[in-house]
Amino acid sequence: MSGGALRTRAGRPIPSAVASTSPSRGGTGDEPEAAGGRRGTAPGRGEGFAPPDAVARLFTWLAGLPPRRALAAALALGLLSALALPPLHAVLVLLLAVPGLLALLGAATSWRRAGRLGLAWGFGHSLGGLYWVTEALLTDPARWWWLVPLAAPALAAVMALYAVPPALAAWFLPPGWRRLAGFAGAWTFAEMLRSVLFTGFPWNPLGGVWAFAALPVQGAAVVGVHGLSLLTLLLAGLPVLPDRRRAWLAGGAAALALAAFGAWRLSGPEPPGPPVRLVLVQAGVAQEEKWREDRRAAHVQGRPDRRLRAQPGHSRGLIAFREAEIAHSERHIAAWDGRRS
Repeated sequence: MSGGALRTRAGRPIPSAVASTSPSRGGTGDEPEAAGGRRGTAPGRGEGFAPPDAVARLFTWLAGLPPRRALAAALALGLLSALALPPLHAVLVLLLAVPGLLALLGAATSWRRAGRLGLAWGFGHSLGGLYWVTEALLTDPARWWWLVPLAAPALAAVMALYAVPPALAAWFLPPGWRRLAGFAGAWTFAEMLRSVLFTGFPWNPLGGVWAFAALPVQGAAVVGVHGLSLLTLLLAGLPVLPDRRRAWLAGGAAALALAAFGAWRLSGPEPPGPPVRLVLVQAGVAQEEKWREDRRAAHVQGRPDRRLRAQPGHSRGLIAFREAEIAHSERHIAAWDGRRS
């Protein structure tokens, strides 16, 4: 290649935010991999970042990481993103975790490497978000202690597979809005599939990060929780867009519109519900109690049925228990319900 700016496989110049690290990595990324697996970090798809100086330095550093360190960074960013999930709701961490992943994907020199980065990010995100699966095991630690270090990582490894298609979509698309929109759309679609495939695992949708208050989740009444996931990723990825001013104006307008809709919806009277008599039971059964065979019937008998019959002019209705409250069975419920459902 003749003198001047470094260029990609397509012949386009690489901006300084990414190309500044290229000389120390051995070229532009067009060379074959060395024995250690290294290639140049000026990837054919990594151009297009124009964030503020501090963020540009971070993206440049991420783009210049060797493959193993890039995987470690993707894992760390995935763990960071889990802080946005309930119960912490640290939503602002997504402004680093999502753009950081997109920067790593933009610097990937092959689709296989991009897939591994997505897998690492997804594993970190799922591992941090599924820590609670070990709580049930700790109710009987003498019996299940050996599963504690295995349960969450094993489940996270399976859930991480859903992060691979979005990562590949982002790698194949050009930088800017198309890459961000492709990643957000593919993630949302994968999230929807995760909710139904293999009996479904609907926990921890990214749209749930807004559930810290009633106002920001009102948009789910129109677009559903997966629509909120899509909007969340689009807003989180704004730092990677080249036209920062327009990006932040558009993102701010979308956030204000969502808040305004939530305020409008909450300000009106609550709509009348369907003519169904319903008792919602918060049993408050401790984890160590609900698995005791001699206590199961007591957890569902008595009070809910009395409360239901106490409603004026009503003889039959619905009683709803939270799934995690009781280890119920049809036999136990039929003992006080008087019938089998």
